[in-house]
Amino acid sequence: MGSFVLLPLISILFMVGIVFAIFGFWIWMIIDCVNNEPAGNDKIAWLLVVILLSWVGALVYFFTRRKARLKGLALPIIIPPPSIKVEPIRVSIKEITFNCSSCGQSLAVDASGAGMTVDCPKCGDSVIIPSQSTQ
Repeated sequence: MGSFVLLPLISILFMVGIVFAIFGFWIWMIIDCVNNEPAGNDKIAWLLVVILLSWVGALVYFFTRRKARLKGLALPIIIPPPSIKVEPIRVSIKEITFNCSSCGQSLAVDASGAGMTVDCPKCGDSVIIPSQSTQ
């Protein structure tokens, strides 16, 4: 009668051990993917495969990416060179200097403000910014 109780207990412990091993393997593959995959869309895709497909996704990741990466066979990320060489646009900001028409206060503004109206900080009158420096 003792063997009838012992056999189911051993079977249950064996099954629990297998479940813990599968869970540990799944967590190991998640950690491996997070730490070793290069940043970008591939990392996110592999992480989703491992998480959403559980132990099946972990097996797929293990046999396709991890083993290939450890052997040095993983595909490198290749960024193709641009086909057209683009030169940066050089912008020089020039100031327009002028005097207030009411009080004679010297003012300086960015060239993009030409034609706009500003208030003189000294007398408060409205002054139209000329298109070029007058000083």
